[in-house]
Amino acid sequence: MGKQSGEKSENSQTEVIASLLETLREQHQITEHDLHRYLVQNKKKKAIRVPVSVFRSQLSPLQAFVKFLVEEERYSYAQIANLLGRDQRTIWNTYHTACIKKKERLEIEQSKYFVDLRIFSDRHLSFLEHLCMYLRERYSLRYRDIAALLGKDDRTIWTVCRRATLKNG
Repeated sequence: MGKQSGEKSENSQTEVIASLLETLREQHQITEHDLHRYLVQNKKKKAIRVPVSVFRSQLSPLQAFVKFLVEEERYSYAQIANLLGRDQRTIWNTYHTACIKKKERLEIEQSKYFVDLRIFSDRHLSFLEHLCMYLRERYSLRYRDIAALLGKDDRTIWTVCRRATLKNG
């Protein structure tokens, strides 16, 4: 009985989706290609989780992030610019500068801490401010622990978090 119920549910879901697609085509002139592109972009935007070890290098957090997305995740400059709400030329320049500073690939270690891409889309805080505040709030890490993860001085992390707190009011 459970299998038949599951099949009915799946068939009705398929019918609803087909009906919605037909409505989108007829009333809004949305093609399947448009819908597919939208779904792929939103899936990537939600799914990108970057290991914290990526940020432990001589690169700035933005440079490390862009280098990771280009080299490890195979994103184009346009895709990264779209995800971060920045200009494509800025992303190209950031990657180019990162490659000058660090020619080899990033060392990505196993980590239990990951950073969600979506935190960086708000331009109110700097990349490092977002990163530190995210680690502090999401994982309840102390300044010392964040500093160790990012390869920075404890006082730098405290200053960055303090500045971010003041900006947020």
